[in-house]
Amino acid sequence: MNTLVVAALTFFAPSLPLKSGGKVSLYGSGPPVVFSSGLFNSMPSWLYTEMFDNMKRNVTLVVAPPFLNDKRIDDIADALGAESVGFFSHSSINPSVLTSTRLSRAVLCDPITLPELTPAGMSSSVIQSSCPILILRAGKAYDDTEISIPEINSPVIEGDCTYSTIDGVGHPDILDDKWATMAEQTNLWPTVSNTKSPFHEWKLQPKGKDDQKLARSKYRKQVAERAIRFILD
Repeated sequence: MNTLVVAALTFFAPSLPLKSGGKVSLYGSGPPVVFSSGLFNSMPSWLYTEMFDNMKRNVTLVVAPPFLNDKRIDDIADALGAESVGFFSHSSINPSVLTSTRLSRAVLCDPITLPELTPAGMSSSVIQSSCPILILRAGKAYDDTEISIPEINSPVIEGDCTYSTIDGVGHPDILDDKWATMAEQTNLWPTVSNTKSPFHEWKLQPKGKDDQKLARSKYRKQVAERAIRFILD
């Protein structure tokens, strides 16, 4: 989407002030779902335009300032006048978010948390969730043959938690094409477009950029559909 169009849509989005400072912007219609972007909700939401388009037909996406924690979730619910809110995140999150009693349900895409320091050393963060959680994993992000998310950065959820893996896609593929391609070019994360075949299995594949876009678009639709179905259940 054109940058000027995105800026205009952002400018005209309804907003509400928060007691803790800043404001939330609202997109779509339906029950409220807080949308947390990567890097602890510090990445611009317009990197996820297609995800927004897929989700906002069924829910109201709530975009809040960084950084989210349990108190901020409570503040958002109060500002909206809602008993509870849904939660959707991609990548890094603050574990305390999931302890808020104002969450109805949460969907986490490739959740990443900072490890905890224990007497035995560093370990994965352990979260006592306050609500049912669905974790959607991009297959390539957890493949030992790829650059994968370290196990120590994957939170351990204690409570009602379901895991589901979508094969053939990578951690950045949920982003719009331009940004997913930039991630691909850095080789920081594997993506849908940089699969490598074993030597004896290699053959020329008629796979171009259009195929990559179609695969990414299909992935975003899958994520949106599963997330909405789970949150609204």
